[in-house]
Amino acid sequence: RLGEPSVAGAVANRAGDEPAPGFDTGAKECTPLRLLTRGDTRRAEGLCRQALVTAGAASASWLSAHARVQLAQALEAAGDADSAETLYRTVVELSSQTPRPRQARESLFVELGGSPGAAALRDLARLTAARGDHDAANDLQAQAAAIAERDRASPSAPRGAAVAT
Repeated sequence: RLGEPSVAGAVANRAGDEPAPGFDTGAKECTPLRLLTRGDTRRAEGLCRQALVTAGAASASWLSAHARVQLAQALEAAGDADSAETLYRTVVELSSQTPRPRQARESLFVELGGSPGAAALRDLARLTAARGDHDAANDLQAQAAAIAERDRASPSAPRGAAVAT
């Protein structure tokens, strides 16, 4: 369908920007990151909201967390830092809850795309530093590193205690 992201972005190789052979590249330019890079915050926000609805319908909390981080980035780029901060904090709260087992596919997405909790903390640290609170920003960066390390653990390994925010 037109206007919907294809799998091309999901199968792009890590060495470059080109999708794997045999995949349609028609929607390659239609990713939130690319739209934000071009300054199209409205379309980026729309795609992120669509991804959030889709993730919710699939009951995929990890995918919802990634979609919330990207939506927060789009809102921040559009000048709505307060809403972005609220979304980042929601992701941090959800990511910091009692450790839970992960499905293998979640581990794959964390490995490929990183931890949504860590990404939210890093973005919160950036917003906090921009407000001049560098000590709090450093604390948030340390929490981001701890969550990123925790989320890299294998899905069958017991996960460490949650990082308080």
